[in-house]
Amino acid sequence: GGGAGGGGGGATGHQAAVHCVDFGGCSPAVLNSESKEAVTCSKDGSCKVWNIGVRYKFSEDPKCTLTFSAPDNKPLSLASLSRGKTAKFVATWSHTSGLCFWSLPGGECVSSIPTSECGSLKWMCFTPGPVAGHEELLATVCVDGKARLWVPEPPK
Repeated sequence: GGGAGGGGGGATGHQAAVHCVDFGGCSPAVLNSESKEAVTCSKDGSCKVWNIGVRYKFSEDPKCTLTFSAPDNKPLSLASLSRGKTAKFVATWSHTSGLCFWSLPGGECVSSIPTSECGSLKWMCFTPGPVAGHEELLATVCVDGKARLWVPEPPK
């Protein structure tokens, strides 16, 4: 379907309202020109990874490349896509399932942190590059004002 820009852009596929979209950066204003993926999460409990490297001027729509569900199949509130040409992780958060890290391209849950430990999140974003010896970290901000960094993989 066409939007205000006249091109494609209709990312259909969720069965309920979309709660979050991320382009491998903090917001569409920080869209990385290398990124060809986006992630959405929904009230339906699903998270979808999209190929956004399509020809919008020919009314092509983004293509869903992966769908996975929250561990408890309940609504997801936040999602973040790691940065770079090929994203390695998606992070999701909800009050009921906590913070979960999913590996790409397959969508396996590699680690999860309960809400009692990570807090009630209001924002999250992957770091733009290596930090403190880790290739990728997820920065989160809680409703209590605490900011934290998380390693997407379990300790080795």
